[in-house]
Amino acid sequence: MVMKRILPVLLGSLLLTGCGGIFVGVVSNQGPSASVSGIVIAVHLERSNDFNGNPITFTAVTFSNGGLSSNVNFCGDQRSQFPLNRSVRADFNPGTVCSNLVVVVSL
Repeated sequence: MVMKRILPVLLGSLLLTGCGGIFVGVVSNQGPSASVSGIVIAVHLERSNDFNGNPITFTAVTFSNGGLSSNVNFCGDQRSQFPLNRSVRADFNPGTVCSNLVVVVSL
C-alpha cells in the first residue's frame, strides 16, 4: 500500500531530474551532536563564503563558563536564541563552516 503511494513520486522525481528540476537528498547519519553551555557574552551576525565560494550567514556566539570562553558559529541568524548575559546550553550538530543549532535551553 505504501509503495503504491511512493512509486509515483519516485518516478516523477526521476523524470524531472533529467531536466535538472529536482534534487532529493537524505542524510541519515549527521554525526555526533555536541553541546556548549555558559553565559552568553557576545553575539554577532556574520557573513562569509563557504569552501565552494557560496555566501553563508552565521551567528557567532561567545560563551563564558568558569573563566573560560568558547566560540561557536551557528548557521543562519540565531541572534534571538542567545540573549546577552543569560546562562544557556546550546545543543548542535557540528559542521565544517557553521554548526546546525538543535535547541537552546536557559539554565
